[in-house]
Amino acid sequence: MAFWDFNGVWKCTVEIMEFCAIIPRGAPPRKRSFHTCSALGGSLYIFGGITENKTVLSDMYRYEISSNVWNQVEHRVPSGSHRLVSSGFVKGRPCTAPNVSHHTATVLRDRFILTIGGWNGRKRCANLFCFDTVEQFWFHIPESGDVPVGLSSHTATVISSKDILIIGREGGVHTQRRFAGAFYLNFALGRYTEAPFHASSRSGHIASLIPIKASKENYLFVFGGHKSGSHELIGSWDKTKSTTECCFSKQQITDLLSKSTVCSEPCGRQHSRAIELDPKHLFIFGGETWSGVRENVTNEAFILETDKMRWFKVAFSGGDAPKLVGHSMVVTADRIFVFGGGASNKQLDTLWEVKF
Repeated sequence: MAFWDFNGVWKCTVEIMEFCAIIPRGAPPRKRSFHTCSALGGSLYIFGGITENKTVLSDMYRYEISSNVWNQVEHRVPSGSHRLVSSGFVKGRPCTAPNVSHHTATVLRDRFILTIGGWNGRKRCANLFCFDTVEQFWFHIPESGDVPVGLSSHTATVISSKDILIIGREGGVHTQRRFAGAFYLNFALGRYTEAPFHASSRSGHIASLIPIKASKENYLFVFGGHKSGSHELIGSWDKTKSTTECCFSKQQITDLLSKSTVCSEPCGRQHSRAIELDPKHLFIFGGETWSGVRENVTNEAFILETDKMRWFKVAFSGGDAPKLVGHSMVVTADRIFVFGGGASNKQLDTLWEVKF
């Protein structure tokens, strides 16, 4: 059963898992896909992306969860062209917001949103831009080291207090070096270093640090991507370097799994999204699969029990989950939000909450 509450939020009595559309106050972001959504300080920050007419965006919107309101973020450009230090972070040069899609956005130190790479409307790039959510300005971090030719539809995973591991095809389809798909980024210095291991050539995949049964370390789980095969487990890091906090209770997850179906590993898919329900359960939704030469946008959802590498297919109440590709999905506290994306060249500006 579902109904609108007085704040314009679609309330649901959920039996399995359900997409609940939210109707916020304020003007929403324009329709887009291949943007990013960052959860920080009780708000969601939507940035960049691409429109139906292929315009690459540079705007940012903030959704304040408690008040259910959209606001466009108006950033300032500090006066002067000198290099500066944004309080508590790296040196950089102030700039206007970059036009970018197919990028990543990483929240750092509960204040900064670091964007890496993406498509700027002309080419794939490996540029580093950072938004200070306190001072409300953008700055460009000079790149150094083994700077990739270009990155888009890649992943960026924090593996330590100063390093991000980037997995993704370098350059375009025809220019890529097939096994140069892993880089370390020291975000405090803006320095790229090619990783001492290889990953399969992928784009549009997901990546997350997961624990494996009987191991004292985390491995990077990489799944999907453009016409890619099965998953990979890459590298190993101490569990103490994983900062994920349990968002949902053990009983909630147990109940959800009891209503789901054990299945084999899903077929490959591109541009799905994944979030961690807790350190041992990944929730994966949407994307596009392949049937011959056609790409098919899906609303399939799966949970991976990581310590056992056991898959579950999740059913939606009423079968009402939208089919999405190029959407964003984040978790904050015990709430899951999905924004935008689309199918068949039609994009959306809808914000959903996924409930179970």
